Amino acid sequence: MNTHTIYFWGYTGQKPSDLQALVADTCAVVVDARMSPYSRNPTWNQSRLLCLPGVQYHHMPAFGNPNYKNGGPLLIKDMATGIEFLDALDCPVIILCMCKHADECHTTLIQEELDQRGYATKQMRPAHKMALPDMQIALF
Repeated sequence: MNTHTIYFWGYTGQKPSDLQALVADTCAVVVDARMSPYSRNPTWNQSRLLCLPGVQYHHMPAFGNPNYKNGGPLLIKDMATGIEFLDALDCPVIILCMCKHADECHTTLIQEELDQRGYATKQMRPAHKMALPDMQIALF
């Protein structure tokens, strides 16, 4: 079992320098939990992540959500293989996904499983979207 903290982080709204700072602060390696290591935003494609100074990057499609394109329920492709990979790392890990909010992300399933198994985990993004207050416009 990996006895180090497993962090969960989403890149939407973030910059690569934010990831580099988190890596530096936590001494963690980055494990990409997307099914495909490509993004509409090329900044977050695997080829760019592999070149980020100070970042040790791994793509782990076993932690991906097979339903990410079809709107089906959140699933993990192969939880056992993903956890086996984490254990082999035996260091702090940042689980990377694109989701800005934890409650919209398949990696919440990974965190729940790790929590049940006694791993130390920490969510590094807001749990949910903040609701905007109802606003009235006063005309007079």
